[in-house]
Amino acid sequence: MSSFLNEIGCTFDIATDGAKAFEKIKSHNYHLILLDIGLPKLDGITVAKMVRNELNNSKLPIIALTAYSFLEEEQKNYIKVFSDILYKPFSFEELIKVIKTGLDPHPLSKP
Repeated sequence: MSSFLNEIGCTFDIATDGAKAFEKIKSHNYHLILLDIGLPKLDGITVAKMVRNELNNSKLPIIALTAYSFLEEEQKNYIKVFSDILYKPFSFEELIKVIKTGLDPHPLSKP
């Protein structure tokens, strides 16, 4: 995915676990977050909840990436913290669509 994001002109950071992801989110002003639900240490649902609650950031687009085609009832309630969800495997066209949709209310360039 990194090479594809580079190819379409995105700048990004990578975190290898949820704790590192949350630290990066706290210290940077991201326009959009792609967050895997199955991250080690802190799962993506927990990280997204922390962004929404601890950082009080309800406007940051957070896109969930998951290999789970179905979610437990308890997890479905947590999914509300995400702006959108992509189920793996997904196409690059689907990825571009959710990125564009997520960035639409937060355009990178000013009119």
